[in-house]
Amino acid sequence: MKKLTIAILLSIVVCACHHSHHHDKDAHKESNAMEVIFHDEHRPAEWSICKVEKKDIGCVVSAMSQVLSSPEEEDRIVALYSGKIKFLNKDIALGKRVSKGQALFAIENNEIADNSISVRYQQAKADYQASKIEYERKKELLNDGIVSQAVVDKALQEYTSTKALYNALSSASQGTSNLRSNRNGYIVSLKVGNGEYVQEGDVLAIVSENKTVNLKCSVPYSYYNELKNLKDANFILGDKVISLSEKNGKILSYSHTISEQNGMVDVILQIRNDEDFLTGSFIKTFLITDSQNESLVIDKECVMEELGVYFVFVQKKAEVYEKRQIKVGKSDGKHIEVLSGLKEGEKVVAKGAYLLRLAQSSGTLDAHAGHNH
Repeated sequence: MKKLTIAILLSIVVCACHHSHHHDKDAHKESNAMEVIFHDEHRPAEWSICKVEKKDIGCVVSAMSQVLSSPEEEDRIVALYSGKIKFLNKDIALGKRVSKGQALFAIENNEIADNSISVRYQQAKADYQASKIEYERKKELLNDGIVSQAVVDKALQEYTSTKALYNALSSASQGTSNLRSNRNGYIVSLKVGNGEYVQEGDVLAIVSENKTVNLKCSVPYSYYNELKNLKDANFILGDKVISLSEKNGKILSYSHTISEQNGMVDVILQIRNDEDFLTGSFIKTFLITDSQNESLVIDKECVMEELGVYFVFVQKKAEVYEKRQIKVGKSDGKHIEVLSGLKEGEKVVAKGAYLLRLAQSSGTLDAHAGHNH
């Protein structure tokens, strides 16, 4: 690795420039530009060139999104009656994978009459069906701007609760008192401990397949009028940028009222979870709206920064690159707007630009290169 680094540094040769040291405007302009030679045989495996192009980067709203399990993929396991909880497997824990039909809990209470289960099952079924219809109705009203997101959230909570009780009583009415998972998935919430006393209707655990997740982000009210033009979103996940559209994600809704909790407008997105989105975590998010205004953009990884000054390495010809200062505008997490310093069609180093920067910073370059002082 050390030999490779030395080889890369030695392969960068500063092109000759005029040895004028007059501090006029031309000399100042030269100080912001430096041409270097970087031989092709020393390029790293991760090396790419980005073309400066015009595109609509849109109006970008930066926010934090909380990852939530999708309600459609959740199974809430609830207590059928009051009593002491018994774990049926000693390895029941948060994050544990379970199978559909797997018995997880039992409730110890000898005072429950079996004939009461049938009656409660019929009532739970009716409540479940009614809450489902109400939840679907509230979702339609939200899309029309008639009700708030808070109203829909409340209807969703009622729907999931009645569904959980209905599923539990359905198993009990078929002759089993053990509480089982109704789907394959992971225990994403475990609300009780082994031996604890619970009340009828208490949620004991939540099992989710986690194949898709919802992301809830809150944005200032000043962006409310922009949300009707919302077209995409980018998420920063570690060193990767995940695009909602590339993952066939969906914009589920945005609220038409201000949240009472934080005074913001909530936006709900949904995306396929094949990138290890962790339920409950917060993700840096860029909401992108359609603005119909094109501007010069490059990949964000092209841009280097030194003491608040931004620059890129422009490919002038084969193996010759110019370090050039630029001014940047907004970013959608994947691309960045260029306000000045580049022209459409120019080619800029993306992956691998850090090698040119490291070589320059090492101080091994010719002292007269670009008139750096």
